[in-house]
Amino acid sequence: MITAEELAPIGSFSKTHGIKGEINADIEADFDIDNCDYFVVDMDGIFVPFFIETLRFRSDTTAIVKFEDIDTEEEIRDFFGKTIYVKKELIESETDDALNIFGYSMFNEKGEAIGKVDDIDTSTMNTLIISGDNLIPLAAIEILDINHKLHTISIKLPEGLLDINR
Repeated sequence: MITAEELAPIGSFSKTHGIKGEINADIEADFDIDNCDYFVVDMDGIFVPFFIETLRFRSDTTAIVKFEDIDTEEEIRDFFGKTIYVKKELIESETDDALNIFGYSMFNEKGEAIGKVDDIDTSTMNTLIISGDNLIPLAAIEILDINHKLHTISIKLPEGLLDINR
């Protein structure tokens, strides 16, 4: 049985497309389309997987979906306005899981506090960790340890890097 905790919403169904059981889907989240065999829909309180026969994108956010064993406009009408779910592991994160360190306390290799991770700037080719007034290029550091339970990260910095912003 599929549970809500396993799923992430990615959009909703809008209107039928033609008379052969196709429906328009408004997609609001990036997901791993190559490994997505089915969409999950809440049908009367039960999460039901519907296997995708075809999926064609008309734009970045609109797709036409045809499910296996649903072949008429009447059969697809039950999907109007319903939320589309996929397994959480298919959601594409904007940053690597290794970079999900927001709010973590940073320490150098000697165990001395550097600061907290306030943000991660991925807007340029050189990803930056932002900690207070410090901009730390990810390419310039060596990550020694990430402790997700304690929300800490240990890094090795090039000598003098933190003095640049002072």
